[in-house]
Amino acid sequence: MSYFDTRKSKSDTVNYACLPVAAILDMKNKSHGVLGEFNSGATEVLSYVLQNHHILQCSGASTATDFEDKAAFPNFWRTIPSDDKTGTAIVNYAAAMNWKKIAIIASNTVYGQSMADAAVRRAAQLNMEVLSRLGFNVGDQSLDFSVIAASNARIILFCGMYDEFSSLYRHAHEAGLVGKDYVWIGGENMRGIVDYMRNEVPDNSHLLRGFLMSAPREFSGPMGDEFLKNFTATYGSAPAQFSGFFVDCLLGLIHSYHNILQNYTINEIATQTFPALTLQTFLQKSLVGVTGDIVLDDNYERVNAYNVFNWNGDSFAPVAVSDEYSVVTHLLTKPIFFDGTTTVPVDSPILVPVFIDTRSPLTIVALLLYSIMLAVVVVSLALVIIFRHDKTLKAVSSLFCFLILLGLGLVLLGVFADAARPTVLACTSYAWLLVIGISLVLVNLLVKLWRIYWIFDNRVLHSNAMPDVVLLRTSGTLIFFPVLLLCIWSILSPRQPRRVENTSAGTYTDVCSSPNEAVQNGVTIALEIYAGLLMLCLTFLAIKTRRVWSEFNESKFIGLTVYNFLLSCGIIIATLNLSDQNPFTEFRTRTFVILLAVTVTYACCIGRHLLRVILLRKGVEVTPSKSDLKLQLRGKLSATRSEERKSLFNQLPATILQGTYPVKNYNSLASTWRKHIMTATSAPGRILTLVECSAADPTFVGISIMLDKAFCDIRIVPQDLLDIRGLENILEIKYSKQTLWVQMDSSEKAEEWATFLVAESNISSSRCLFPIQVNSGKGSGGV
Repeated sequence: MSYFDTRKSKSDTVNYACLPVAAILDMKNKSHGVLGEFNSGATEVLSYVLQNHHILQCSGASTATDFEDKAAFPNFWRTIPSDDKTGTAIVNYAAAMNWKKIAIIASNTVYGQSMADAAVRRAAQLNMEVLSRLGFNVGDQSLDFSVIAASNARIILFCGMYDEFSSLYRHAHEAGLVGKDYVWIGGENMRGIVDYMRNEVPDNSHLLRGFLMSAPREFSGPMGDEFLKNFTATYGSAPAQFSGFFVDCLLGLIHSYHNILQNYTINEIATQTFPALTLQTFLQKSLVGVTGDIVLDDNYERVNAYNVFNWNGDSFAPVAVSDEYSVVTHLLTKPIFFDGTTTVPVDSPILVPVFIDTRSPLTIVALLLYSIMLAVVVVSLALVIIFRHDKTLKAVSSLFCFLILLGLGLVLLGVFADAARPTVLACTSYAWLLVIGISLVLVNLLVKLWRIYWIFDNRVLHSNAMPDVVLLRTSGTLIFFPVLLLCIWSILSPRQPRRVENTSAGTYTDVCSSPNEAVQNGVTIALEIYAGLLMLCLTFLAIKTRRVWSEFNESKFIGLTVYNFLLSCGIIIATLNLSDQNPFTEFRTRTFVILLAVTVTYACCIGRHLLRVILLRKGVEVTPSKSDLKLQLRGKLSATRSEERKSLFNQLPATILQGTYPVKNYNSLASTWRKHIMTATSAPGRILTLVECSAADPTFVGISIMLDKAFCDIRIVPQDLLDIRGLENILEIKYSKQTLWVQMDSSEKAEEWATFLVAESNISSSRCLFPIQVNSGKGSGGV
């Protein structure tokens, strides 16, 4: 092994890197490997000579990215990562410190620009913003720092050598870019900056506190520890920077020689009668050295971890490690910044906070209205409990009135959490209150409307009411789903305040969001689908039961509530799409829509019943509405109707068959099953009468059909035509232009009625006269 000293002198730049070339040529091609150079420029010159003689070359300090081109440097490899890896490691650390905005200052050299290019690429991958990038020539004092100042950058990456940095840093300080609000980060070549500035510009050396440097990890693992121990014991001081990388270069070449000896003799090696050495032939891609595990990629470039050091005023202390996979791990030692504290500076200027002003007139009015509405809901809850046995509340189910009121109260409380300044508690509370509140209202409206549909509009007309306990069990099951989603959300990624900046306006605000965007989007989409399905079911039931009579017109008013929800959703969607998504605009929209929805729901489903209870208990005569008048008229006509039916039936000679069955007009798509009393008489007269048990028109008595004149056809509908509809035992009666389906209790009953009607009807007649309708007044007729 031969050693040649090529240290650069200030007066001799011509012969720099020429001495080792001359020495190697003087060796008459007896060398098989070279360690060096230190500087990338000298290494490049040397490499061109060595590759002509097929001599392997390794450097532990030359980091230029040009050497990655193996077509130009086929015999060169290194144990230190290239410059672009350093730029990547710096940006990785900046991202780990939550700095999303950076500025770059790079010398116009291969080293500086290569590092800067890599930093820009990595910043783009991490969604970081490069606010400005400036290049400078060594000794150039005209760098315009106002560009960086105007960009509001606070984190500045320096890509260059330490001797280039000294003069530039002084001018940066004069431009106001050095201080407690700023952080400067450099590469491995900045390790000597402290000694350099102490010697060259001692008055400015104190400005370096807080400087950060990213350097390839050196002396790692058992071999590294042993080497440091032996070196320190022998020489009394730690080895110089990059020493470990050159030691590993030597280890790599020794392994290469070992591979040569496995294939060629000493004489062949001495006379160089074997094929020329190449990286692919003899160099191992993986070995263990004093710098740790040496792993080379397919291009024979080192993949290495980086240490991040912080100048705390006394020494460069390690504060973080960026491993081979760009994962940054913070060490126990926290970095000390320019002001001597561990408070991490922000990456942009301090902005003025802007939050919902609870003292503004509009907000005061809104919160006052919400307070009044919340008080009304609380009082109504108490009234529902007190008057739960009142016949008015029992008719509309006081239990579900209570649950709906509870949901409305939670929604109103959620608005107060929305108006507060976002905190972890406020963000979490708002989500829980709003979701559970809306779910309670929608679910309990759904089960109430389902009970009406189940009794009146199902395919089979049920005579028994659905008990509250069954509905309560259904309600609890439906509520469990959003509760489960909220639990998952709160455990995996709870909502937290997130800062949203408006740099052009110099302001910022906090919004609630989850750290894990995938969890937030997944839960939000699931909740939206859940609410959408509830609204879809509610809308369907509202349409199906819109003409069903029930006490106090429950189906009609629940339908109005559902339509109000749809209108509210439309307002919110339109606002989000048309507005500039200003948080204040969104807040005002939310408060207006929620207040509208809560008020309408309360008035339609709760308030009117409580008002009726209170007025009746005070002895106040309630002024009947149009629907109430119909209800009263129905009560007054109930006795009359009974007498009319009795009078009608007394005109008939004999009552042969009579029963109560669900009847539907088959010709009408909008027709639903209605329970009718059906009576058929034999001769003389042969009359079939159908009287609806709860007709929508209180003046309507029924339909009387003359069997011997009006029928065209009577049959039992074949079962294969009914299976698709889920029906059975259907008696079909065709008369005039109408077709009635009657759902019998059993096949025997259907056969009995069919036999009787066929016997009493004039089937052979082609005449299909209109039925005779008997009314106590002006009726609508039909089924």
